[in-house]
Amino acid sequence: MNTEQQKASQSFWNSRAHHFDQKAAERSAEREALVSRLEAGGLINSESQVLDIGCGPGTYAVPLAERTWWVTALDVSSQMLAFCKERAAMAGVKNLTLLEMDWRETNLETHQWEGAFDLVMASMSPGVHNAETLDKLMKASRKACYLSAFVRRNDSLGDALHRHLQVDSGPYDGFPAPYTNKIDYTDHVLQQQGYSFTRNHFDRRWEQSMSLEEAIDHYTKRLLMSHSLTKEQHKKIADFLQTQAVDNVVTEITDVTVGELFWTK
Repeated sequence: MNTEQQKASQSFWNSRAHHFDQKAAERSAEREALVSRLEAGGLINSESQVLDIGCGPGTYAVPLAERTWWVTALDVSSQMLAFCKERAAMAGVKNLTLLEMDWRETNLETHQWEGAFDLVMASMSPGVHNAETLDKLMKASRKACYLSAFVRRNDSLGDALHRHLQVDSGPYDGFPAPYTNKIDYTDHVLQQQGYSFTRNHFDRRWEQSMSLEEAIDHYTKRLLMSHSLTKEQHKKIADFLQTQAVDNVVTEITDVTVGELFWTK
């Protein structure tokens, strides 16, 4: 990822922070279910130190802090971290360190993080996007790891836009063939290295509507994280979304399968 793509990534996630914060508030049952699985699996306890990679608005960082000794949470988005800080304050959580960092650029030796955490987790985090960043996640843990990601994702509008522009969908899964997602690749790595692990799948579907102006901004920023766009492509994005708008509103239906893996060393 070059400098321009890094800037685009920060801009995109900052623009999505409010939406993600709202979704986090709506998904309390889902959140509690995951934390309960981590507790039942022996991955966390009241003395655990946790690293949350790509913490977003504190969806898991805050409830984990309520159940463990300390959580270190990092994200590339200052706006996500602001929501996380607010969520922690509302919950009375003080055992939480927030860091504006990109996991791709994080040096474990510099931070003295190698084997420093009882649990290292990356829930739907684009920061873990290739073999190197996965290996770094595993090295930061002295006990347990958790990873979740899309195994399958269909975006009714986003996929059509990629086809219209004739660009690949990207941008994060940089794993070697034949692996097309981080869950399948990590499954392979864990088997090769002799780990015992648990794998679960969850099917989800959601619908999001936004104004035409918001949609143009959203999809342009999303594409800029992985592609350099020409002026012509910028115009094609706007023109295409105009054809999809009804009463100046664009609707995206997303159908996914989320995979999760957790394992202990």
